[in-house]
Amino acid sequence: MKTKKAMVRGHLINKINRIIPEANAVPTEDFDGAEGGIWLRGSESTHEGERIFNYWAEGLEGQSLPLHPKLKKILDEANWYSAPYDAGTLMLWK
Repeated sequence: MKTKKAMVRGHLINKINRIIPEANAVPTEDFDGAEGGIWLRGSESTHEGERIFNYWAEGLEGQSLPLHPKLKKILDEANWYSAPYDAGTLMLWK
């Protein structure tokens, strides 16, 4: 079985910012110097009336983290995953 390759970080940042501009995706190096990930500077913002990330919400429809449906789809297609740094800060990793 062939493993799906993860999308290149720069391409994923551009895609997220094009589809969900409120997320304000930037490299994790801008946050704490950790290399290789993506920091959603606007993870507590809303897009189309829904929070991009809501740490305090219950998991939605089997999701491990309550993410905006568009962000969830983008990450699934890119073969990246989300991991909270804290309750208001969301990081993405491959």
